[in-house]
Amino acid sequence: MSGAFSEYRKEIDRIDDEILRLLNERSKSVVEIGKLKKQQDADANLHTPAREAAIIERLIQQNSGPFPSEAIRPVYREIMSASLSLEGPQKVAYLGPRATFTHMACTQKFGSSAQYIPVNSIKDVFSEVERGRANFGVVPIENTTEGVVTHTLDMFIDSNLLIYGEILQETNLPNVPLLEVASTARAAELCMENPFVAAIASELAAQLYGLKVIKARIEDNMNNMTRFLILSQKPPERTGKDKTSLMLSVKDKVGALYDLLRPFASHGLSMTKIESRPSRRKAWEYIFFVDIEGHIEEERVKKAIEEITGRCLFMKVLGSYPAHS
Repeated sequence: MSGAFSEYRKEIDRIDDEILRLLNERSKSVVEIGKLKKQQDADANLHTPAREAAIIERLIQQNSGPFPSEAIRPVYREIMSASLSLEGPQKVAYLGPRATFTHMACTQKFGSSAQYIPVNSIKDVFSEVERGRANFGVVPIENTTEGVVTHTLDMFIDSNLLIYGEILQETNLPNVPLLEVASTARAAELCMENPFVAAIASELAAQLYGLKVIKARIEDNMNNMTRFLILSQKPPERTGKDKTSLMLSVKDKVGALYDLLRPFASHGLSMTKIESRPSRRKAWEYIFFVDIEGHIEEERVKKAIEEITGRCLFMKVLGSYPAHS
């Protein structure tokens, strides 16, 4: 038996050596791509969410096992995060302090090799990115239970930053650091190894591993999600599955809101979100924040916005970015 163990371990060591060699080969290609991007645009964002998503989805589709498909995303997020760091730290400002849901949302998107900058307010997140002290900023925008974060919406009125992407995160267990693992079974195993760890797993897993169920049926609160926005000075690449966020103020007249919404319907655009805020510029004037499916470069989106612009006192495109899948 010991001889069989030894042979398998030697094989694992050989494979690990090959994985390491391939990771370094991959990193060399990433560095060359980064150089080409910088030649075209010295201020280009090296992080490209469209390419990242395409890589992960392709690998999940290609995976024949036994390596679990759900583990591909966290593994490759760290590989890509580490590769990007070779070109210099990807600096991400966020509403601190550390270990909050916003911080966890950052690591969920940018991995552990990014440099995270906690700041004291949403305004400071915007400021860090506007001044170029951070490549990206991450701010909360809404929670399905508590509603919209109005201060984030207000900051867009005077800011030139664009929405680069979005992150959705379940908000059960506030203030508890979350760790992604390969499976719920592995999560249950970790609970056996460490008495200070809890797992989100099935009741069967609790029975098999001798664990105590602290809270059951948490799926009843699965819709309790927080949405975060990623801020940048530059737009992301078009993916084919994008959404566009707009900010606009309508003229004060009967049917103004209907006139605003009609072009979306007539051009076959689905509106996924609309929020209103009192304008800080004029009493009884409201600013609307609207999310629609589609990219600003799409003809139907262009035409709808052209029609709406003529009916608005104020119109601003906050960005087109990959829709969260």
